[in-house]
Parts: sequence; C-alpha cells; structure tokens
Amino acid sequence: GASLPAPLVLDVSRVETWPHGRWGAVFSANTCHILPEAALATLLACSRQALRPGGLLLLYGPFHDHGVHTAESNAAFEAQLRSLDPHMGVRDAADLQETARGLGLEPLAGDLRLLALELRSSLRLRE
Repeated sequence: GASLPAPLVLDVSRVETWPHGRWGAVFSANTCHILPEAALATLLACSRQALRPGGLLLLYGPFHDHGVHTAESNAAFEAQLRSLDPHMGVRDAADLQETARGLGLEPLAGDLRLLALELRSSLRLRE
C-alpha cells in the first residue's frame, strides 16, 4: 500500500518554516481557535501555496456555524480562551471560508458536518 510522509511540525506564523513543493493535502487539528487572526491568515495563505491544484486543506476543531456555537460547551470553551488571550477564540467557519475563497480555496459542497460537537472545514484549491 501507499505510505504517507511523516507529519511536519510548523510554526504557522512563520512563512519560512513552510515546506516547498506541491502537496496533495494539508491537515491542521485544533489550531484555528488558538491562533491570532494574522497567524490564521498565514495558515490559509501558506497552505494555499503548498497545495497542488485540487489539493485539500483540512481543518478540524471547534467552529461557529454562521455565528452560532454548535454546542454549549464550545461557548464556555471560547470564553475560557478569550480570558487567557483576547486574540484566541472559536472562529466562524463562514468567515474563514470567505477568506479562503479570496486565496483560491473553495469550500467543498455540503461541508461543515457535525463531528462530536466539532465542525470540520474542508477547502480545495481551484485547478
């Protein structure tokens, strides 16, 4: 069977740590809510540059769905995050997807499925 390369550890806020090449997918779990907005924008932009046409950016973690928490526990979690650092917080998937569209990343149709009280956002690089 096919084997996958080892995961890469990145500092998403530092463009120079991103690998060169054309990857089929970039996966990030539980990062969007702890990244400041500027670092989240860097994550999206660098992922776009790292993906080959048709490649996938897969983001997993708690997201708002058009401003609405998907679980009461996510609202409490966001309050805790913001008490630690006002730059952290649960991001709205619709806002993230709008930013991604501007970079050439398109949300997959029907995405934002509920997975154990968290949402997944999948975006594909336009070919």
